[in-house]
Parts: sequence; structure tokens; C-alpha cells
Amino acid sequence: MDLTTIRKILIIKLRYIGDVLLSTPVVANLRHHFPDAFIAMVVNRGTEEILRYNHHLNEVIQLDRSRIRRDLLSRIQAQLSYITQIRKKEFDLVVDLTDGDRGAILSFLAGAPIRIGYNAEGKIRGRLYTKIAHPLGSLLHNVEYQLDAVRAIGLSIHSKHLELRWGEEEDRSVQKWLMTKGLADRPFVTMHAGARWRFKQWPLDRFAFLAESLREQFDLETVFLVGEKEQEELKEIRRYMHHPSIAAQGLTLLQMAALIQRSRLFIGNDNGPMHIAASVGTSVV
Repeated sequence: MDLTTIRKILIIKLRYIGDVLLSTPVVANLRHHFPDAFIAMVVNRGTEEILRYNHHLNEVIQLDRSRIRRDLLSRIQAQLSYITQIRKKEFDLVVDLTDGDRGAILSFLAGAPIRIGYNAEGKIRGRLYTKIAHPLGSLLHNVEYQLDAVRAIGLSIHSKHLELRWGEEEDRSVQKWLMTKGLADRPFVTMHAGARWRFKQWPLDRFAFLAESLREQFDLETVFLVGEKEQEELKEIRRYMHHPSIAAQGLTLLQMAALIQRSRLFIGNDNGPMHIAASVGTSVV
């Protein structure tokens, strides 16, 4: 495998917010080994904000799955449009971190001579890659698992840190919000009670009880992070609480990251906000 000819690299991660964040060490390591390369990344629309300030990437390409779910003709046209857009860039190397059929097909259609991906199940999609990454063990942390794609190319690992950056605009808006809530100079905890899967979710009454306990025992205010999906959950949590609660609603991903970084502690389920907390250095339960 001749890596000296690599000038353009495509990374594919068609998963959720936390998954994209967990793939940032791969981006950093590829940039370390190919400092002058053009590096692009394909992600699902709605997760691209995680990469907005990632200085290792030259381009972020959004895959809008809502277009793919339309009628047959629209789906064909949408997919052909993405494929054409990607093939025009003439990538030399594709690293597919998706671990699924969609990523494998897109890797193959990108036309790059070197295509790295995963195929632990031994499915037919493995034939679409030129090399399969073989993680060393089934209980690896997700970061280590994805870095095995870098190792599969024969490259050393330079960094394992998650990278999430935001700008002054996000900092200013969060600081202003904290001032309006009386939290600018007061320690607080952030909580996120949502989960993509029910079996990953802690009971809502326990979040309420814990928030009350933190206030009574440690004089710590709790800020509940609430998106569209958590509106009903917040209503139920408040039913169990005796004190008024503070909810941070309508925040962008990067504003939420800036808010979590300012908190003393993050408490939540296994989901995107939890990974964001880990990436910004806030202690996590």
C-alpha cells in the first residue's frame, strides 16, 4: 500500500452525534500523518455542527437522509447527486467508520483506490473495501475501535483525544443566558435525561430526586438540557420536584457544549451530550 501518493482523503461516519464526536481522533491522526492533504468527512445532516470548528478538516459533506426517504425517483436522484459530488473530488483514500452497508457502498462508489472499512460480521460488503480493519478485541472503547482503521493503513496513533471546538459567539450567548438565570457566578450541574433507546434510560423520577438532593445538600442548581425529544420527559421530571427547575431549551449543539463545560458535573444517559461532556473535560456520571 503506497501512502506517498495520497493527496485527498474522505472519512465517512453516517451515525449519530456522539458517534461523530468519537471519530474525531481519527481525523486528528490522519491530519498528523498527512499534513498537506485535503481531508473531507461525510456525516448525516444534523450531526455536522460537531465538526464546524474542527481545524483538521477541509470540508464537511452532509448526507440528508430525508431526501433519501422520499419516493423512488427522488431517492435515486438524491443518491446520484451525492455520488457525483464525491466522485468529482477524486479521493485517493476512503476511511469508512460507519460499519454498515450505506458507508461501504458510498466508499466503493467514491472511486478511491484505497478503501478501509469494517466487516466483523463477514458480510458481502467487505468486498467493497481494499482492506478490512480488524479491531483487537470485542470490548474496545469506541475510540480505540475506530482508531484501528488508522492502524490498518499502517499508521501510528498520535492522539486519542476527542476534539470539540466552538467560537466566541457560542461563548457569549451561553454567558448571557447564565446571567439571565442567575448562574453566572454560581456553581451548577447539567443533566440530560433523554436517551435514544429506552433500555439506556435512567428512570425520570430519579433524575428529579437527584436534582432535589443536590440543591438541598450542596446548594447546587441543576440545569436540565432539553431538546425537542425531551419536552415530555421534562414535564414528568417536574411533577416529582418540589422546587422550580431550570431548563436550557433551544440550544445549538455547540452552545450546549459551552454550557456543559461551565458546569461542575454532567449527569445523564449514554448519548451525545454525555460524549460532549467527556470531550470538554467535565466530570461525568
